[in-house]
Amino acid sequence: MHALLVGLRIWLAAIGAIAIISGVQAYVGKSVLQSRIYTAERTCCWDSLTDRLFGLWTVLAGFLRIISSRNVYNIPLYTATVLSFVLAFFHFILEVVVFETASFTVGVILPIFISGVSLIWMCLGLPLIVKNKQKPA
Repeated sequence: MHALLVGLRIWLAAIGAIAIISGVQAYVGKSVLQSRIYTAERTCCWDSLTDRLFGLWTVLAGFLRIISSRNVYNIPLYTATVLSFVLAFFHFILEVVVFETASFTVGVILPIFISGVSLIWMCLGLPLIVKNKQKPA
């Protein structure tokens, strides 16, 4: 296996585990997300349901990334994982720039950075995966 893919698998597993831990935090603390991510004064209508919904999405994305790290040559799974990073990247950008419910704090910059790095890495790895799929058995 190419070194880029080995590194990508480790990265996806680590990021997936961190996402699961982060998602679980949405269930334990009172408005943990609002204090770390959605810090702008424009944030309204925030309740525990919002925390749990965001936590559920984050845990789901974490499991998707861990499963993808174990099955890196599964192209549909790989594509779904890429799309999860696209969604995360644009979600946080839109919350800051368009909806103004978040500001550029560590809680926002870190997910933007992680999803951006992941997208670049996964795009670099895709030709290796496709090339491997085209090899005769």
